[in-house]
Amino acid sequence: MTYTYDINTSKKDTRSTICLSTCHSIHSIVKLFLSTFLVAHIYTPDIFTYAVNVGLYQLMTYAAMMLSYSLFSIWVDKSNRIWCYRIANIFSTALVVITIFYGENLAELIVLAGALNGLGFGAYYSSYNVLKQEMVSRKHMAKMAIVLSVLSRVVNVVFPIVIGAMIKVADFKLVAFFVLGLSVLLFGLTFLIKAKRPADSNFNPIQYLKKLKEDPPFKKRMTFVYVICFFYGLTSILSMMLNINIMIHFGSSFSLGAITSICSLVAVVVLILVTRFTKPGKRAWMFVLGTTLPLVGATLFMSLPTKATLVAYYALITIADVVNATILDIYRNKNLKEAGYYQDIAEHQCVVETIFQIVKIVAFGLVILFGSLKNTTVLQVGFVVFVVLYSATSILMLFYEKMQAKRKAMEKASVADLQEDIEVDDDNGISIE
Repeated sequence: MTYTYDINTSKKDTRSTICLSTCHSIHSIVKLFLSTFLVAHIYTPDIFTYAVNVGLYQLMTYAAMMLSYSLFSIWVDKSNRIWCYRIANIFSTALVVITIFYGENLAELIVLAGALNGLGFGAYYSSYNVLKQEMVSRKHMAKMAIVLSVLSRVVNVVFPIVIGAMIKVADFKLVAFFVLGLSVLLFGLTFLIKAKRPADSNFNPIQYLKKLKEDPPFKKRMTFVYVICFFYGLTSILSMMLNINIMIHFGSSFSLGAITSICSLVAVVVLILVTRFTKPGKRAWMFVLGTTLPLVGATLFMSLPTKATLVAYYALITIADVVNATILDIYRNKNLKEAGYYQDIAEHQCVVETIFQIVKIVAFGLVILFGSLKNTTVLQVGFVVFVVLYSATSILMLFYEKMQAKRKAMEKASVADLQEDIEVDDDNGISIE
């Protein structure tokens, strides 16, 4: 049975927020198993075949995710959200187990494998995104984003090592039981999450877009966020293009494993320092560096492909991406609530995810084209172009923060002027209703 509540005034449930964060971290571990087994089967030493295969797999993943996200959003909006979240996690677990036992055969059916993966992502994020934005208050959204970013990096550092060790010393059945154990723990924790649904919630993306048109100041803010999301959507393709270029220059024997762990830890430290010692609207230098340094690193690596320039690029893009992802996550989840559009959370998240998936579909479609051309120069140039486009994320957030700072300063001045007028009227004995 579902229930509704006043999301604008209801007291926030700290326990539910902690449990949701824990569940998301466990889901990230399960997802790592999936990528480890499935991508290993898709891998091929031929660069061009690898580009086509992985490009097709990712294209189908994000195409299926875009479609399933919208369909599951309808269910999420008509329920208390949590059952869709539970079923999504069950689906992810089932896909991991299937991949462990039938991975080679499944990977041969790349379109099917990608579609199943995208279906699971659509079910999961359609519920998770809404739960997170509804449950976390505006005041604590920044802290939540930072905590989730740190947890994500820790998972990505620690568990690839654990997975590798398990694969070496255990058989697939033991690994499958480990995944099932994680999923049972996750499923149990979901019963500690108090799902919430706004009283006026009614999933209608078209109506939401019409509301934006009727509120020009809010439309300007949200449109800016959506434009930033468009460029940030390229983040998932950068790692694949980097892998292809590593294969071109160093062969398939070179691994970024240890470097990834070090860069991730450094990125977490930088993120904590940035959020602790900088303020929105006063950190233009940070976004300028976030734009230029990855470009310099990519250009240097392409013109002088050595292990030193590779590490330099990877460190710069990792740090920039952690900062971009965290700050964008704050704005993505905070602005709608600041404007009072609580009942449109599901629609807003659907718009964001649709933008992400369209960008990824186009990008991975281009990768398939690059691989089909069988030209290493095209793959190298494509890598630099994607880095250039992605770097627009940082510079756009610079302009966005300046716009936000100006808006808040004007609102503060208006409140001060109103207060001054009230004091003058009170002195004259005039009542203000």
